[in-house]
Amino acid sequence: HFRRSLSSASDDRASSARRATPRHRERVVASVHHPGALIGGRFELVRPLGAGGMGSVWETIDRTSGHAVALKILHPQLTESPEAVRRLEREAMLLIALRHPNIAACIAPSVGDETFAIAMALVDGRRMDEVMGERARNKTPWSILEVRAIFEKLCGAVVHAHGRGVLHRDLKPQNLMLVDDPEVRVVVLDFGVAKVLATASSDATTQGRRLGSLNYAAPEQMRGEPVDQRADVFALGVILFEMLTLERAWIVTDEGRRAPAFDGRRWPLGVNELMTVLDRMTNGERPLPSRVRPDLPEALDDVVERATAADPDDRYHDVELLLAAFLEAKAAAKDARAGRGLRDRSVHAWLVLGDISGATAGYRIYERFGEERRVMFGLDIMGFFNPERLSGCLLYTSDAADDMQCVD
Repeated sequence: HFRRSLSSASDDRASSARRATPRHRERVVASVHHPGALIGGRFELVRPLGAGGMGSVWETIDRTSGHAVALKILHPQLTESPEAVRRLEREAMLLIALRHPNIAACIAPSVGDETFAIAMALVDGRRMDEVMGERARNKTPWSILEVRAIFEKLCGAVVHAHGRGVLHRDLKPQNLMLVDDPEVRVVVLDFGVAKVLATASSDATTQGRRLGSLNYAAPEQMRGEPVDQRADVFALGVILFEMLTLERAWIVTDEGRRAPAFDGRRWPLGVNELMTVLDRMTNGERPLPSRVRPDLPEALDDVVERATAADPDDRYHDVELLLAAFLEAKAAAKDARAGRGLRDRSVHAWLVLGDISGATAGYRIYERFGEERRVMFGLDIMGFFNPERLSGCLLYTSDAADDMQCVD
């Protein structure tokens, strides 16, 4: 159990910790913990994986099992903050209750000494924001099928949490890990600001305070108002837009255009400060995927627009409805493409004839479909007047990759 009796808490130290920069946090972590150190007589530190406002995460070896695990350690300067200790304790209890393949599992809710830490399953993957940044730089967006595979699993994890009365309240690409397993699997991390639904609207400790991350937290959440599962719906809508487009929903460039997603560049602070972004989220135009990628079905615009509505009453009531709408929009778009027929397709053909004695004819049809797909049909007739010497091959290729496959 994490909680211990404290005679008093130092407000100055807590305030200083909140103002600490990431680089300062790394120096603090390095000065207190180091590879080879043994935590709780059980967890041997191997290497730091990252640091945030609440603590640091280390790869460790569990000497009890011999397995590699992740250890989330509260920053030393926060160990005298009852609230910080409660948040870490609550996260451990929630992770124990939320057993799901797409949620990082808690292995040990405490480490048994004066170190405030929790041990979790080590997720061997890459953070979604890192993958987005790489794809944005290389201009290789996910296909809608790839987005579906990830988003469906992500929504399943959040539905599982909501079904057990838990709001995440900090869903964002930085808190999502993508694992090739062999299919892409998403794992939800960091329930540090999660809340039990039964108390989310009445807990006095959160009234009037902003918990969550700007650009993903719903407007009512950023205003410190009571929230319910529709706050997570908002965050999922923002994530869906950014996955589909590789652009930020609310961050803009010097020219006022939406910024590329996590490509490493820093954008002007003036137009992206808290109150300006909150006003953009509350009063600005909703992010619409098809305006960035015309190949995407417009039905997805309606899904993202409703999910990211400024007024929670205008959003989907829960994540299950959001996921159902997303899957329906994708299916409807597929049916529409299938029903258009040849009249809506651009067709190009060529025919070359050699001398009559050994004529060669070629015929190619190019049809443009959605999702950046192309289909070509090549037919070579060796000996124009000899139909028995007929050979053909149907080729498939994708604009996202230059490979072709003979399918029949």
